[in-house]
Amino acid sequence: MLNKLKNYRHLKSEVESLKIAIDNLPDTYHSPAMMSSGGHSSEPSNPTERAAFEIIRKKEEYQQKIVELLALQNEIDRWIDTITDASIRSIIRYKFVLGFDWDEVAKVMHYHPKAVIRKFYDWYNTREQR
Repeated sequence: MLNKLKNYRHLKSEVESLKIAIDNLPDTYHSPAMMSSGGHSSEPSNPTERAAFEIIRKKEEYQQKIVELLALQNEIDRWIDTITDASIRSIIRYKFVLGFDWDEVAKVMHYHPKAVIRKFYDWYNTREQR
């Protein structure tokens, strides 16, 4: 779980970058030739239709990736919510969700930086040994 925690902020960043990528895709429209029907192939026959089809496919791919990333974020959030120690939950949220460095976490929690690091890793290592 520690690797997932360390990647949490990057998940949020990746979701934002995918949203921007979707917004930057060229506009397309759904013409009848682009729709799959009856005996017609879903692959368009002319280059313009193929390009539009690929843009639509890329948009759907990005949207699916966003759904997967948000599901992973939700999994991590639910895991954090299972932690009974409020100070550990706070440390995790400050450090891994909000991206504070250890000194910033220590300052907002009124700990010495080494103490907050030790508190987190003592808790984490104890949890991992179970």
